Amino acid sequence: MGQANPTQLQSDIISLLACALSLVLFPISLSISIAAYAIAFVRGTLLSHRPLAHHNETVLITGARASKALVLTRAFRRAGHRVVLADERGPYSSLFCPARWSASADAFVLLPDPAVDPDGYAHALEEAVEGERVTAFVPASTGGASIDDARVGDRLRTLLRHVEVWIPTEDVVRALHEKDTFMALCAELGEDVGVDVPASKVVTSVDAALAFLAGCKEGGEYLLKSADFGADDAIRAGQTLLPLRTTAATRAYLVRAGLHANSGRRYVLQRFIRGREICVHTLVAHGELRAFVCCPSSDLVLRYQTVEQVDERLGVLAERWVQAFLERFRHVRGDEAASKLSGHLSFDFIYDEVEDKMYAIECNPRAHSAVTLLASRGRELADCYFNPSYPTGAVLKPRRTEPAHIWLAHSLPYALARSFLSARHHPTLSAQHDENAWTELAWSPLPHESLLSVLTSRDAQWDEDDPIPWFVLAHLHAPYLLLRSVFTRHGWARFNVSTSRFFFLS
Repeated sequence: MGQANPTQLQSDIISLLACALSLVLFPISLSISIAAYAIAFVRGTLLSHRPLAHHNETVLITGARASKALVLTRAFRRAGHRVVLADERGPYSSLFCPARWSASADAFVLLPDPAVDPDGYAHALEEAVEGERVTAFVPASTGGASIDDARVGDRLRTLLRHVEVWIPTEDVVRALHEKDTFMALCAELGEDVGVDVPASKVVTSVDAALAFLAGCKEGGEYLLKSADFGADDAIRAGQTLLPLRTTAATRAYLVRAGLHANSGRRYVLQRFIRGREICVHTLVAHGELRAFVCCPSSDLVLRYQTVEQVDERLGVLAERWVQAFLERFRHVRGDEAASKLSGHLSFDFIYDEVEDKMYAIECNPRAHSAVTLLASRGRELADCYFNPSYPTGAVLKPRRTEPAHIWLAHSLPYALARSFLSARHHPTLSAQHDENAWTELAWSPLPHESLLSVLTSRDAQWDEDDPIPWFVLAHLHAPYLLLRSVFTRHGWARFNVSTSRFFFLS
């Protein structure tokens, strides 16, 4: 399953061609951005001109380079709150961070990389909270910083009780963040009451994995996944089903994947379920569901569409699963633990049509890019966080007529490449598309989608009252990262422009 990775040369060619296209379109995009900015300025709708509310919050949002952070920033600013953005130092240019140029951001803070200096990261966040007089901490970081953010959140709850923390406690984040502990938590909460997950087994060696697979019933298929975030990009893209035809072939694959006793890593063999995959973004406040977004999904999503527009029942089943999870969490862990369960919880599900059952395959205790579908309901989204009178039981969802959201900085180059290039330039261009395949709904452009359709789609980065981040992403941020990959000889197979994350070649 899956497709071949490109070579370093193919990666470099595509990177340089994408940068050349960005340069050619630079004057057009600049003109559009300046015109939109001028119109918003004259009309008085520019986000930086919005007055602060009388009882406003000062919100600290991390993970500024991701589009989801920009969505939250704009929502809070529209509701009259002051927003401080923070992002990590690293291979990303802080100067070209799109959200830094947003009219909705009142301040920008640089943080040490938590993977290199976790203590420095935590200290810098705490300094930002005190220096900017922050009253609400809303992490939107990548998975690599989730536990560090939760640790800071716990300290803020203890030392600065006036700060509202929108991430669960560290122990809960650890349980949700890693695949094996999430499966264990769901088993604790009770699969017999609707908190269903696929059968799985934690393995730390090739022999243990082979023994488990040998004991599985005939026809059982499993996927190998790393329990650690970001450690299985290559094997995740391949989606290889185990066991293979021979034990020797299975052993060779497990060794290539890095599963050996000295690796120090934990892996999960998870039962493969053939069905429709969906992704879910939720906001939970004190154990109660406040916001819910559900979209068709795949291993890389660059087109977000509400699942209700495709199959409404899947959205109902996913929401029912999340509500059951929250109810069981309160019942098993107690009211005090549930009262601290506030923040973003993102889930990946598989719907098994044969069993008519929704299975959760993983949980990410952080914001999901699917939140972009709530961008047009910014004030209502802000109320989910900060309105003390928010109605009990009310759940904010995207409008039923909300168009699908794409990133033109990805979709336009890909559409042109698909028209004029071939597999000789990049193997993804040879992929056989099935217009009826569920996973195609999560990719942009769609199979055989016209260039005009791509150009007139809803861009997740665009906001007529805040146009500059759209320009910066397409013509400064993304080209910088692509050129950097060329000069540092870091070839890549895929690039998620919404999070600025590369899936580098092994």
